Formats: sequence, C-alpha cells, structure tokens
Amino acid sequence: MKHRFLKTALASAILLSGSIIASSTVVNAADHSFHSSYWTKNKRVMTLRTVTFKRFDALRHRYTKAKKKISFGTDIYVRNAGEFNGWVLAGTKPGSRYWWVYPSTSTKWMLEDPKTYKEGWKGQTYQALNGSTFKIKNLKRVSVFNFDNETDKPDETVLVLTGRLTNNGKKTTPKKWLNNNLNIYPTGTPIKDDMPLDFFNISAGGSYLLPTDDQYSDDFFNATDDLPHNYYVDFSVILYDSDIKANNVTFSDYDNHSIDVPVTTTRADIDVED
Repeated sequence: MKHRFLKTALASAILLSGSIIASSTVVNAADHSFHSSYWTKNKRVMTLRTVTFKRFDALRHRYTKAKKKISFGTDIYVRNAGEFNGWVLAGTKPGSRYWWVYPSTSTKWMLEDPKTYKEGWKGQTYQALNGSTFKIKNLKRVSVFNFDNETDKPDETVLVLTGRLTNNGKKTTPKKWLNNNLNIYPTGTPIKDDMPLDFFNISAGGSYLLPTDDQYSDDFFNATDDLPHNYYVDFSVILYDSDIKANNVTFSDYDNHSIDVPVTTTRADIDVED
C-alpha cells in the first residue's frame, strides 16, 4: 500500500537506539496562489511535469506557432503575468515584442523555491539529489519450500531485497528508481556497464515461486506499481546473479557513494499450486 507523507522539512535519517528512523517528507507544490503578490517578481521554481510555453506577439496581440517545452525537473524563473492570465518565463525585457507565456493560472505544475539535497548514505538510508530516499529494510537469502516438498532441498533459493522508497520526484516505480539511481552487485565484483544484479520483473512473470505466494505477493507487486510524487511504499525485489551465494552486496550510486550490506539467511514455507 502506498502512503502519502506530509509537508515538513525534508528527509532526515535519525540514528536512535541503534536503528534508523526515516522521517521522509517533502516540499509540496507552490505555497502561493497565482494571484499572490509573491509572483510580481521572477521566482525560481522546478517543473513537476513537462510544461509548454507559447510565444506571444505583443504587437499583433496573439500567440504565434512557436513553442518552448520545459521538461520535468528543470529549474526556471517565472512571474505572474496578469496581462496574459498566465506565467511569463524570465528573460524577456520590458517593452519586448515577444514573450514566452504559459497560459494557465495553476501552480500544480511547479515546485516553489526548489532545493537540492546532499546525496549519499546515512546508515542504510540513501538520499538522492532530489530528496527521494531509499531505505534498505533487509537483504535475505531465502530458501523457499513449497507445501508439497518433502525433501530437505528447497524448491528455489532467491536473494530478496526489501526496502522503502519515498518519492520526491516524478511518478516512477521502485524497480525503475533503483535501476536509475543505484548499482547493486556482490561486494568485490567490478562495476560493469550493466548492473551485475538485476531485478525480477513481476509484470513479465517468470519461474519464481516466492512472489506468487499470498504472504509475499503484495510487496513484490509494489516493486512495479507506479509511485506518485509525495508518496512512499514498502516493496520487495528479487536480485538475481550467478553469485547467489554472496555474503555481502554493495549498493553504490554513480558518484561512488556506497555501502556494503550483509546477507542474512532464512527459510520461507509457501503454498503455491503448480
């Protein structure tokens, strides 16, 4: 289940009594309405979706065919343009013939006074530049025994990562976010162009039993379910690689902020029909 989190100071991981308590919160969309005097001067905002500014011809008093698309996550300066009933992109001098205008009075497309955050690890919680956080809850090598297995040999052995993603960016899935932000590989393995460990794609099916059991299916489903901005979710993924017996796994971003996480061993008894 996805949870929305409240607006306060963003993402601090607090070390208390030997455990990490994640207080993950974000700055919401703009605090000031379009009609506020706050916007009479240019203010920095970050786009929360792709926004298209239209070119306005002040001499002919009409929009031209020219357009300028500003992609998600871009910092720009805008002001309230009452004369256009929309937003004017900074850079146009007073008296100019042409203006870049976003003809809307909505503030839902912007993040007011955006901040960047220090990326890196604090304990087992990683914070990205945009303030999204990923907390490693556990990393387990799971021996899976189906109900009809009467031997001491598991039906499968899988390496399961369970974590919490708090999303301060555009809509994504936990699986996509991990692939876009972290390299995950057995400790001591050289980093390759492609990740040595990848994630089980629930939507594509596969031969794994554990994600299909009712006890575990929700967390695995969450890994490939869309997570909106301002929400967090707990999820699980299966990491697969030839080195399933690794005792430690390294989590590293692309600036080499990394931690090594020990793998614990456990057993799961499931009830999955063939």
